[in-house]
Amino acid sequence: MYPFNLFSPFMLNPFNAFPFYNIPRRRRVNTLMGIPVLRTTGVESASNVVTYTVNECEFFSLPKEGIFLLDVRQSSPTGSAEFPVALNDGAESSTNPTLKNGLQQDVTASELLINGRYLIYYNRCTNNYQLINSYPATT
Repeated sequence: MYPFNLFSPFMLNPFNAFPFYNIPRRRRVNTLMGIPVLRTTGVESASNVVTYTVNECEFFSLPKEGIFLLDVRQSSPTGSAEFPVALNDGAESSTNPTLKNGLQQDVTASELLINGRYLIYYNRCTNNYQLINSYPATT
């Protein structure tokens, strides 16, 4: 008797039969034995810092804290072997956080090799990135 049924999925979205179509979905990230793998998409050297860029959609689909494998696909620019490494995750910040090793020292560009995978602990709330599988020599 009424032209529309109240339980019809067309009442929520008349242009689509699936009622929850407009809910944003998480992007699927490639994993290696359950650990997310982020590939670098670019590298640049500016103001004495080598910045590796990762895909921001994949990075923001990760939880706020955890670990990921960084798959370095680009080599660092020439003449920047002793510069610290920063990660550009696409966040709206003026400075990119630098990558630290186990002794809380900056990781240099010469320590990251092309086609290498590095296990990184991250915390997006505190902008903390720590390279887990780096064992620097203690003095």
